[in-house]
Amino acid sequence: MIDGTWGLSFDTPIGRMAMDLTVSVSGGEVSGKINSPNNTDVAITDATYSGDELRFSVYLNSPAGATSVSANLKLAGDSLNGSFGTSFGSFVVSGVRK
Repeated sequence: MIDGTWGLSFDTPIGRMAMDLTVSVSGGEVSGKINSPNNTDVAITDATYSGDELRFSVYLNSPAGATSVSANLKLAGDSLNGSFGTSFGSFVVSGVRK
């Protein structure tokens, strides 16, 4: 089950970034939000959860500037792993259930 809060982290050219992702699935609808030092309660959009794959988009502020993020994450027990595609490049993401 994907519902809950996940601590995500990824390495970028300007250092390691961390954020919390909260996800909820109800009646086939996926909703959620991102919280990080540069972003508070930013809603994810275009979210889908099928099998063990979570995909969503979100527009985030970062120390390098604002960027659109395309997330593709795979659930494995209490871990999420995958990638974030951004205007700054693609980053490997890992996360654990909080």
